Amino acid sequence: LEVKQGKKKELTTVEKIRIEAAEYYHTKMLENGGKEYFLGKRQHSVDTVKAEKCGWSDGRLLDHLRTKGFSDKEMLDSGLVKEREVGSGNDKQMRLFDFFSKGLALFPHWSHGKVLHFTMKDPREIPVDEKLKYQLKNEQRDKRWTFYGQDVLYGDKYQEVILVEGEHDRLQILNTGIPYVCAMIGSISEDQLKTLSSRGIG
Repeated sequence: LEVKQGKKKELTTVEKIRIEAAEYYHTKMLENGGKEYFLGKRQHSVDTVKAEKCGWSDGRLLDHLRTKGFSDKEMLDSGLVKEREVGSGNDKQMRLFDFFSKGLALFPHWSHGKVLHFTMKDPREIPVDEKLKYQLKNEQRDKRWTFYGQDVLYGDKYQEVILVEGEHDRLQILNTGIPYVCAMIGSISEDQLKTLSSRGIG
């Protein structure tokens, strides 16, 4: 009996940019202060950080994506690059910048080999209410995103799933060798409750 394999769906340009960005940020994490933050301050294991491709922003993603041949419009569509007016008077002009500013810990949210979302933590030793708090905008976040580490919810591999609040909470459990954990990223939403309910969880 001959079994025909379905044609693998080609990645969209935005999906390609997200993956390229995740790989780029991960490389930078291994080269600079991100390694000290993730492995030293937060005490995550090397294996966990590499498996999740945790990243570190350097403010140069825009330049990197341009070398890969992506257009300004494609980068703006991904949400990882933003446009801002600079200058004054007759010298005003629109310029592109990285969405994530320099020196942030980044968490790409992977699912089936694709990056659906990015969140971040401000690593600076400053009061909590002064830290930067933002993530990829809702309109740029993949509509299939539900949780950080959501793949553990699908299929029959795990009979139970540990649900935690944030990125570091999830990584800390992964450090122990327990894989069946996903993070809400803040307070649980209605959509997340519906996802859990459909899986018979909650």
